[in-house]
Amino acid sequence: MIHAQRLNVATRNTITLGLIQALVDSPGVGAITPDMLTGLTIRGIYDYLRAINPANEFHVSMWRPRRARKLVVGLDQIMTYPEKDRRSDGAVPRMRNISLNEHRYQLVKTWRGMKPIVTPCVSEARIAGGWVDFDGGQTVSRRGLQSAIQVPVFWEKNRDGEREMLGVLSVDTDKPDFFQIKEEPVWVEEFSGFLANLALAEHMNRARGVARPFS
Repeated sequence: MIHAQRLNVATRNTITLGLIQALVDSPGVGAITPDMLTGLTIRGIYDYLRAINPANEFHVSMWRPRRARKLVVGLDQIMTYPEKDRRSDGAVPRMRNISLNEHRYQLVKTWRGMKPIVTPCVSEARIAGGWVDFDGGQTVSRRGLQSAIQVPVFWEKNRDGEREMLGVLSVDTDKPDFFQIKEEPVWVEEFSGFLANLALAEHMNRARGVARPFS
């Protein structure tokens, strides 16, 4: 546990160092952008998980609310790590987007419930109807989608604990039963520093008036 905590702190330090380097390379206003912070954080989560579990692979993605007339109507995948493989023609696959009316997806359940959702074994959940894939690409063996957790990204607006949702962090791995329901609070705590970074990035994004996903 102590070793994992040290790796967690070390990984978050690399994010800070990355931001400092950005300021060194391009001093001035706007040197640190929301997508830069999000990208460093997503990569940091991946590096941390790989450091404590080098034998397994992970996929990390950040989803941002999509608005229409100021109402949240869906979730857009804005960044992933590792990045998606290019298609055979060299094109980069489009990021996914889903409607908040798609209640069958864990991401939507996480957003609406404002609480984490853990799926210990995706294969078993898929058979039982508790997991719905976005497409056939998630079912192939090389994708390695075996265990997953979705965590809300939010900020508390006041001392009464009122929350405002800012997005959803999704993490999955090729190791079945890696994420356990009883360990949900532990993972939320492990991700807390990263979640704060993602929340900050979303507030930076709002301040810039950017309404579309980053390309």
